Amino acid sequence: MTIFFTLLLAHLLGDFPLQTNRIFRMKVQGPKGLALHAAIHVLVTALLIRNLWQAWPALLMLGFLHYLTDWAKLRYANDPLTPGFILDQAIHVVTLLVITVLTPQIIPLFPLWFLIPAVVLALIPAFLTFAYVWASDQCRANMPRPFLSATTIQWACNQLLPLSQKTGWIIVVMLVTVGLLVV
Repeated sequence: MTIFFTLLLAHLLGDFPLQTNRIFRMKVQGPKGLALHAAIHVLVTALLIRNLWQAWPALLMLGFLHYLTDWAKLRYANDPLTPGFILDQAIHVVTLLVITVLTPQIIPLFPLWFLIPAVVLALIPAFLTFAYVWASDQCRANMPRPFLSATTIQWACNQLLPLSQKTGWIIVVMLVTVGLLVV
């Protein structure tokens, strides 16, 4: 279970706070950006495990599968964006579960008591990004929503992504600081 939470934490950090607007634009433009994004995932994961040299096949598998999943999402996901976002994240989580099962030799750097709250914190920018994607779909659809005003949806379209990014970086700094004390 500790391996899965380690992989999940690395994924959440790599897909949300560490995927800046510039990296996202590069990722959309082509293979080099996708490779950079996948490499960030591999690097973050490598920083969260103890036995890097024994885990390199798992890291290669992680990078390749992340690249492939994001490539497919960029190629086949259309409007609205929300279903593609959900499917992309679900595939990533299934990939992490498969890697967990196939590579029990990975030794996580942090104990479970640190990883679970870290994952919960890392979910904050993920949920904010999801809300931004959903709100963007609503803005493009230009349809009235029974529980949210057009002003609220417009605010979400303009503010949630920057809020997610700022929150994400604060969480990264917090986790690194506390992580250094734990190790």
